[in-house]
Amino acid sequence: MTLELMELTPNRQFIDPQFSSYKLSLDPIPTLEKKLDIAVRRIVPDSSQYSFLHAKLFALHNHLVGETINSTEFIYFVDESWCIRKAFVDDSSQLIQVLEMIKIPQTYERAPVCYNDSLKLVNDNLALFSDGVGRMYVLETGNRLLHYPWKQLSVVELTDANVNVVIQDARFLNATDVEEIHCLLYSVEQTPNKQKYVNVLYWIKIAKQDSIWKKAEMKKFISTVNASFDYVYLEPSCEALYIISSGSFTFIDQNDESTNTISCAGTHKTYCWSQTHDDINITIKVPHSHTIQVNTQLKRVNIMFNEQSVLNGELSHEIDETLTNWYVQGNLLEVQLYKKQEGLFWTDLILGDDSGDYIVHPTFAADAHRKLAHLCSEHEVLAPSGVTFNSQQIEECDFERDKYLTFERFSKSTKAATHRVNINTHAMVLIVQRHASLPPAVALRHDVDAYIWQPIFEDGNFILRHEGTLHAFGYVQASKQERKFSICAPNLSYCAILDTTRRILVYRQQKTIDNGELRNRATGKMVKHIAQQHVITLPYEEIVGSYAADSRLFILTVDHIYVSIL
Repeated sequence: MTLELMELTPNRQFIDPQFSSYKLSLDPIPTLEKKLDIAVRRIVPDSSQYSFLHAKLFALHNHLVGETINSTEFIYFVDESWCIRKAFVDDSSQLIQVLEMIKIPQTYERAPVCYNDSLKLVNDNLALFSDGVGRMYVLETGNRLLHYPWKQLSVVELTDANVNVVIQDARFLNATDVEEIHCLLYSVEQTPNKQKYVNVLYWIKIAKQDSIWKKAEMKKFISTVNASFDYVYLEPSCEALYIISSGSFTFIDQNDESTNTISCAGTHKTYCWSQTHDDINITIKVPHSHTIQVNTQLKRVNIMFNEQSVLNGELSHEIDETLTNWYVQGNLLEVQLYKKQEGLFWTDLILGDDSGDYIVHPTFAADAHRKLAHLCSEHEVLAPSGVTFNSQQIEECDFERDKYLTFERFSKSTKAATHRVNINTHAMVLIVQRHASLPPAVALRHDVDAYIWQPIFEDGNFILRHEGTLHAFGYVQASKQERKFSICAPNLSYCAILDTTRRILVYRQQKTIDNGELRNRATGKMVKHIAQQHVITLPYEEIVGSYAADSRLFILTVDHIYVSIL
């Protein structure tokens, strides 16, 4: 299947060009408070977890999990006694109730270096829990509306006991009378040369066999050194992933030892190489029982097997030798070199060397088709008229993203991207779960607004559907430098920005005026709804979790739960 390049098509009915601003409201928002008997379990980075990726993973971890399967306003968290607890507001007493669902048994000594716990509600009867050190617990929740205690069904371990993971996503699939759970696990791991850290995703299938859940398959995604996974979720059919990434990645199927990287099979060349906008990929066959050395300089590369050079020479252009990465998969050596000048097209890898076979990377091929598409059109393409750019309207937040950002649908069967959307000019604002049966929607900045895009795959067609707009929120969020969480209600009635401590800014999109109507002084029109901004100030505590329901905003600190009624 060829790669299809797509464009974002906004729905005009969700765009309000007349939106003026949010009006600051001094009306207090009713907020309930509950002090926890046992503090929230919270892990801080170890001295060996010093990279930027580790800092981001620990600092932005949300310790609060909201009920997204049922239309209820329940939240879950883990305390220091390893109990998963449920919290909700009792409708009769209007008090916060906290119940113990299950206590995770400590049948082994946990490693001193680990990640924070993570919980994912798979369906209306199952949940998946990770302890942060590579063990996952399949839990039976029963009907969560009745508050029954949960039961532990199975414990699933990764192959590598040293891998620390957090659960990114999980989905239940009943395929051919076999119950399966597909889950995505996120980790930060070192490159083989132990010099850099990269993002790693594990795609694991857990199947139910004789009433026991066991790991059946495992696939692995390794990002490039300077890339990030900003959004990664499973398609409902579990046949593809939706990924927002700032760079390329390598897909490894650990069941058949195959990758999506370039293979030298069927060619008499010594090596194969390809390129993207920012890196060079070299593939070489590795004989068995060989020691490997990869040495790079500013304009030179030397790859040796058993101290014998198999690729040595002067590069045609400069590279950043500090970012060189390599690994072995099966009988292939994959080497990644990073261009000093991004976007520069290399016509040769080694000057004066013709022993390599150049293979056009799909990214370059897709861009070439897009740039030449107007030559194949039946209609003349005219240049846009009018003023399209004004440098005086550019502000610092408009330069927030300096990397190439794409939204891709990655197929499990073809091991390649089937659809791609270039969103480099649209900064990612937040993620919101709007439909229980679909992956979360993503809010992207368009001018000053934040457009809500819902990925959908139906009848073989993939689309990003525009489902709503958070007016002026893209601009508002970009100006908040101390923000920790940006969240939104599923019905898009409000969104909120939470600082690290104390302050929460709530933005209501269209609030009905209590006293009827107001007159707009500028236009003279009567207004029935206004957009409001509210400020909630909590006691001086660090905010470690948040969840936005349609009518309530849940906030978790280490020792308290706060619920704001909206």
